[in-house]
Amino acid sequence: MSRVLNVVVTSATGVQGGHVARVLLERGHRVRAITRTAGSDAAKALAARGAELFEGTWEDGVAMRRAMHGMDALLLHTVPWWVGGPHEPALAERVARAARDEKVPHTVFLSAAGAEHGSGFVVLDSKGRIEKILEEMRLPVTVLAPAFLMENFLAPLWFGGIADGRFPIPLPAERVLQMVSARDQAMLAVGILESGRALVGRRIALASDALSCGNIADILSAHCGRTVRHEHFPMAQVEAMNPSLPFLFKWLDSRGHQVDIPRVRAEFPQVVWRDFPTWCAAQDWSVLDVAPPPPAHDHDHGHGG
Repeated sequence: MSRVLNVVVTSATGVQGGHVARVLLERGHRVRAITRTAGSDAAKALAARGAELFEGTWEDGVAMRRAMHGMDALLLHTVPWWVGGPHEPALAERVARAARDEKVPHTVFLSAAGAEHGSGFVVLDSKGRIEKILEEMRLPVTVLAPAFLMENFLAPLWFGGIADGRFPIPLPAERVLQMVSARDQAMLAVGILESGRALVGRRIALASDALSCGNIADILSAHCGRTVRHEHFPMAQVEAMNPSLPFLFKWLDSRGHQVDIPRVRAEFPQVVWRDFPTWCAAQDWSVLDVAPPPPAHDHDHGHGG
């Protein structure tokens, strides 16, 4: 590490933003974490690690400019569940304009693999729109686009099923999912920030493993203390949960992610990329024996962005 960076992190109490904030702090950098609720447990935990909490809303352009003032970089991650997918690009643009106005030298945007293809899934499509907005603004940006996040297996969407010995997903057992852990993505994001502007203009799709849904269930069984079986969840029930989710799974069942995993590993060997069994072995699966966690307002969706 050549110098200490001052980095603004949005969605710092969520999964992806939180991992980046923690890695930055572990490596001795300064983090200004934008949060809507500085008094939340997640925000307090981040402050205890050394982060500076900046309480404010993305809608407040003046506050966002204050947050960006004098900073070396911005880690931009947008979480659509609490803003609503259609509104996500406008809010991201507000934050990006503040960074541009304050001449922040480098932005890393956490998008999603597949956001560039028009899947019909609002979460992916909104991130694709944000990528275009950042490009049109000529913001000095590096885009990281993760596939399915391994951390989603401990999120509310799948937590209850796995606890009951099921991996419910509206995909056949033979369908392959590419995936990556949020921690590994964070290690790469921080390395990119530390490299200055060397990778400005790049869009880097990320995955570190690819497994069939049936294999995923077998690996979960080997690590989580119970037998887990793949369950081909009916698409009609998925649509009842969220009308936009079928678009995601139909896309995954047809085109899906197409990340060149060997290329990712070869280009960024400084990251110790974990496969799914290694990730599973490092988790505390005792959480499955307690009540399922409530959905967090800033939790990532079930894909990865």
